[in-house]
Amino acid sequence: MVVYACKYDIIASIALGTIFVATPLILHIISPSLQIFSNKIRENKRKDDLPEENTDDRRINYNSPGPQQLLREEIQVEAFDSAPAYDTAIVELRSSHSTRPELAAGFISISGLMVWGASRRGRSHVNNDIPRQDSFSIRAIPDGLVAAVADGVGSTEFAERASEAAVAACMRFNWFAPRSEDDWNDEVMKAIDSISQAIMSAVRNLPYNKKRPPSTTIAAAIVTRSSRGYILDWFSIGDSAIMIIPFDGSGQIDTINKAPLANSPATAALPRLSQKFWIERGHGICIDLDSSTLVLATDGCFKPMYQCPGPYIQNFSNIVHDVADASHLLAAIRQDGAGHADDSTAILISATGD
Repeated sequence: MVVYACKYDIIASIALGTIFVATPLILHIISPSLQIFSNKIRENKRKDDLPEENTDDRRINYNSPGPQQLLREEIQVEAFDSAPAYDTAIVELRSSHSTRPELAAGFISISGLMVWGASRRGRSHVNNDIPRQDSFSIRAIPDGLVAAVADGVGSTEFAERASEAAVAACMRFNWFAPRSEDDWNDEVMKAIDSISQAIMSAVRNLPYNKKRPPSTTIAAAIVTRSSRGYILDWFSIGDSAIMIIPFDGSGQIDTINKAPLANSPATAALPRLSQKFWIERGHGICIDLDSSTLVLATDGCFKPMYQCPGPYIQNFSNIVHDVADASHLLAAIRQDGAGHADDSTAILISATGD
């Protein structure tokens, strides 16, 4: 019995010693897993504490760490007789009270056309913590496309919501082609009423001054392919520009609408609140998109371009000839100089040569 007792005492001592030696080693091995599990619990709790995401916002928030976030803004291209296509641009968002991205850009190719769009927040808006108030959008239609730029009127509240609603409504409108000039004039008035209603609907629940609702300029172009080549129908309200820029080295900019050249402190804008309304429009213009490009631009891009066209024309020409990605247009519309602090937005439309 004594022998057996000693034997069991020895076994127990060995077992206890093994436990004391192995326990720190086991804890060292499993501690990372315990830390991950703990972090996961805290992360889930933080998510539960966050407000619900607005599912109506087309931007996808990737919740990157730090004061800045990455957003992906989608430009939907309704491809006929095929599944919808998307063009996306990764853009950087400055920490501010708005969820609008500072930069937005995209590129599509449809119906023998190449189209670049880009928009960037102006320095004065950054300094004063004002969101980017410009918007743009592009949509395919049979044998062509519709494109629009809008510049929210900064003297009104929530101007960015007005410009965003305006270009979205312009894309949703059921454009017809071909058409007579009278049909086009009627169509423009219907589109303007539809855009005005969309703006008022978008800002209905916002606390703005009811005497001065959120407002925006707009310039829109419908480009379609015909037996005569490419045909341009257009309309504009306010000082956003529609231009033809040839790539012949002449440095000339053909501004189609006149409001951008008017030396006036005020501009026409949507929503339409009265019968007196300044609308510019054109119909059935045959344009050569093989040796030139059609440009839509807000005044923050047009004004410095008109004052010094050479660098812009050269940069736009390089973008088209190289079929560069949309980040090159973001760089091309970047402004320098104390007087160029507004948001800047442009759309380039050119033929693929096919």
